[in-house]
Formats: sequence, C-alpha cells, structure tokens
Amino acid sequence: MSPKMKLLCSYIFPAVGSGFTREFWGTDEYKNQAHGSALLALAEEHFLKNGIYTSVLTTGTAAHFYEKHGYISAPGCKAKNQDAVFVKHLVPQPDSAR
Repeated sequence: MSPKMKLLCSYIFPAVGSGFTREFWGTDEYKNQAHGSALLALAEEHFLKNGIYTSVLTTGTAAHFYEKHGYISAPGCKAKNQDAVFVKHLVPQPDSAR
C-alpha cells in the first residue's frame, strides 16, 4: 500500500457495537487505483475481527466513494463539523472468500 494513503485512526465502540473511521484519505495522484478500496477493506476487516458489525464514518468530499462501497447516508445525522454521516452493516465472509 502506498505511503500516500492513510488511515489515521479507527475507533471501536463496543458499548454501541460500532466502529468509526476517522481521517481516511489519499492524495490525488493515488486516486482511482484501488488503494482507497483496499484501505477501507482493511478497516472493515479490523472491525469484523473485533466483533463489530456496523461501520460509521463521515465525509464532506467522498460520498460517492463510500456509497460505491455499500455505505448509506444517515439522514438527519451530521458530524460536529457538519459533514455527512455514512453507515454500513458489515457481514462476515466465509474464510474461503477472504
């Protein structure tokens, strides 16, 4: 994975059963090369390995990217900075599919 793709932190909130990804981004020169998709898949895999089946994130610039990966907008929810909130129900895959 490129050093220009970064996932600064993912949080797990076991009390509410969800994971939150913050500061997921890549520079323009690495866009449309599947690096972002791979990084997002790693975050989702991390959540699943920890028994978390809901992924939550916010974005002000990449709604289409997250929608392409199965995230849906959470109507009526906004981040503190007013970015849109997106949610995805994560489904464990059989080991043979990984």
